[in-house]
Amino acid sequence: MSGSSLDGLDVVHCLFDIVHIPEFKILNWQITHAETITFDDEILKKLNEAVDYSGRNLVQFDHELGKVFGNMTANFIKRNNLSPDFISSHGHTVFHATQLGFTLQIGHPAEIVATTELPVVGDFRSTDIALKGQGAPFAPIVDHWLFSDYDILVNLGGIMNITFLNTPDGVIAYDIGPCNQTLNYLASLTGAEYDKDGTMAAAGKTDDNLLQKLKAWPYFELPIPKSLDNSHIKTNFHNIIDNHTATVQNKLATMTELIAFKLAETVNSNKYDSIPRIMLAGGGAFNNYLVSRMKHYSGDAEMILPDKSVISYKEGLLLALMGLLRIHNIPNVLKSVTGSKTDHIAGAVYQGIKKQIHEQYR
Repeated sequence: MSGSSLDGLDVVHCLFDIVHIPEFKILNWQITHAETITFDDEILKKLNEAVDYSGRNLVQFDHELGKVFGNMTANFIKRNNLSPDFISSHGHTVFHATQLGFTLQIGHPAEIVATTELPVVGDFRSTDIALKGQGAPFAPIVDHWLFSDYDILVNLGGIMNITFLNTPDGVIAYDIGPCNQTLNYLASLTGAEYDKDGTMAAAGKTDDNLLQKLKAWPYFELPIPKSLDNSHIKTNFHNIIDNHTATVQNKLATMTELIAFKLAETVNSNKYDSIPRIMLAGGGAFNNYLVSRMKHYSGDAEMILPDKSVISYKEGLLLALMGLLRIHNIPNVLKSVTGSKTDHIAGAVYQGIKKQIHEQYR
């Protein structure tokens, strides 16, 4: 998984204990090894520029990035002496234009097959877009299968998304708004990779004028289901911040306040019979100041931080599960979440060179 925060490629090795009879069930699961492998400066520069590439250059980079992903994964497998059955790859999102009916994730699966010789499941979003869905978010499938003890699950990644479990309408989920993508962007203006523990934001002051402008961003008023495009954040949301005169510290403080407020507003839009249990995951869960502001706004809601491996690598776990369900022909995308015509089985299977996905995995 390569996300909008551009901190690297998350490579996660997962084990699933499953049964088929009388129905498909996951009895147990674990993350055995996980690592975020940073991109070199050249690849990072290309990932930032890819949205503006010509068609020819984008196709070329798609294959180049697939080789990079393949080499990173092959080295990870060798370092940890692993023997996976298959690889499940999300790729890196360049375009996610649901209103125009297309999405694009690069890092070509065929190149990963050629490098690792293992089967690869990829291209998870295209079918949902074709079925008139948002192509996102996918996190609810892992929430539904592996974290059903919680009422609400929040991923604080480049984008903040939320899953409501056990509602009268089933599983409901959508992207709330920008998160680490914007916080990291602001931190980069000071020369830092990110705002560790939210210390810069904590030292700043909320600019009420900027906060009101950010709250008025049109995306927040769109009906659900809805999802965000990374490039849309860069070209629209960041413009509001860039054109404001507040200091970087104050912008970080204001953005942190916005994220916390929007989460609480979203959580409080639903009624609960008891105090809701909220699980936080994603890099933002390590931002102590952000979490403290979320608790401030969220009242009695119980916010829970799971094991660090889950916080850091839940999206990798999600992709492993997506691939597992695809291979076993179990729906891995929910229409109640994406707004597509039907629940469906997403993902294209690229068979390996020396290792195939055999019938016992189907």
